[in-house]
Amino acid sequence: QRSRRRPRVLFSQAQVLQLEQRFERQKYLSAPEREQLARLLQLSSTQVKIWFQNRRYKSKRQRQDKSLQLAAHPLPPRRVAVPVLVRDGKPCLGRCQPYPALPSPYSYGSHCSAYGSPFGASFGG
Repeated sequence: QRSRRRPRVLFSQAQVLQLEQRFERQKYLSAPEREQLARLLQLSSTQVKIWFQNRRYKSKRQRQDKSLQLAAHPLPPRRVAVPVLVRDGKPCLGRCQPYPALPSPYSYGSHCSAYGSPFGASFGG
């Protein structure tokens, strides 16, 4: 003989709004805080406890998804203008033109194959 499960109860929009607002301020509730919030929302303490558990898990999952997206699509490396201080062994003192921008060593594209391997054609491949 199995015990009957309680039917699923959908919270009202007002209840969810109150729960979300409280969660933004406070991720964990003490037992008295949970009891007080449950009374205010006309829910059981267990319902509030489970809602907070589920919401913390959802928040953790969203953070992980976001970090995976950032790892899959990293920001392109920044290019920073660097003044040329010495050219051909002589100090420039503000008279030298900057060197032309070179492709970033981290951006592997079609330009790499044009130069070939520095180890020769027979290396690694």
